[in-house]
Amino acid sequence: SYSHRIAVWPLVTSLVEQGHNVTFMTIHPSKNPHPKVKEFHPEDVLRGIKASPLFKFENFLRKRLAEGRAGSIQLASNLPEMAIEVCQLFLKAPATRHLVENSNFDLLVIDGILNECGLGFAYKFNAKHVYFGTTSLFTWWPDEFGFLPESSVISDLHFSFPYPMTFLQRLISTLMPLYTYFRKMNVFYPKLEEMLRDRKSTRLNS
Repeated sequence: SYSHRIAVWPLVTSLVEQGHNVTFMTIHPSKNPHPKVKEFHPEDVLRGIKASPLFKFENFLRKRLAEGRAGSIQLASNLPEMAIEVCQLFLKAPATRHLVENSNFDLLVIDGILNECGLGFAYKFNAKHVYFGTTSLFTWWPDEFGFLPESSVISDLHFSFPYPMTFLQRLISTLMPLYTYFRKMNVFYPKLEEMLRDRKSTRLNS
């Protein structure tokens, strides 16, 4: 969403002003593009997202405000599938293939909210990468950022239970990171690896 662009944009503009070549990959074209930043947002990806039933939420913020905790939990539950679909659309786009075959990057800065698809590009270019978060630490991030969630005392972000939590709320908040880890390791990463290996094989065979 645009909120994630806003969080990282000062870094982007600082890098280009210091003479670095920056390509900004996004699904949202900029409303005010920077003349020195190369933006990459294939039209195939945008059309695929608009046609997908997973992306029926026109405005994430509006949904969270209108539906509160229930809306936030639904969004969080759909995010892994949405991330897989975006990655798949992105990898299949002819513009992406052209970018990969005609570019060389030495650093990738990856927005950490289920954008692990970017790790495939870091591997392809043998490039260093920075993994960053734009908001409070999500249940998805303990491994990447090296923190242990105090979930029995501090509520999981998406549930936002009031303090002090009841026993049931503490139990739910404690089990949530375990469920998320299981889902990440047994569903999300295998699907992501399969897609990345498939695209690598396709490029080799072509």
